[in-house]
Amino acid sequence: MPNPKKMEKINLRTNNRIELIDITDKVQAIIAKTKIKDGICFLFCPHTTAGLTINENADPSVQRDITNTLNKLVPEGAGYAHSEGNADSHIKSSLFGSSLTKSRQAPRLGLGESERVRSNFEEERIRGKLYAWR
Repeated sequence: MPNPKKMEKINLRTNNRIELIDITDKVQAIIAKTKIKDGICFLFCPHTTAGLTINENADPSVQRDITNTLNKLVPEGAGYAHSEGNADSHIKSSLFGSSLTKSRQAPRLGLGESERVRSNFEEERIRGKLYAWR
């Protein structure tokens, strides 16, 4: 288990039911505060209807393609047994996963030129938390 004394919390708020939020700058800011030159950054999202992913940022249509495909694969209200009405959100977040581990080379994450870290929230207007261990 990572040391909680070296943990930072990132608070997020969504505006749409399905939303990919670019959190790269927030993660980079946490990393920049440290004096560690090289290492690992571990991100964890403790919300069951949200996930984390790394994908390209050069073409904004990629985000639309991701959300459109998720909605086709796992449509809202498709007769799921889960009674809260958000079963599709739980399934979609499971496809992404709740954590990411990424190398870091001071003072930045080890991302490709057009890569960005995104949190994928699947419920409208939730308050999300992410934890970044440095």
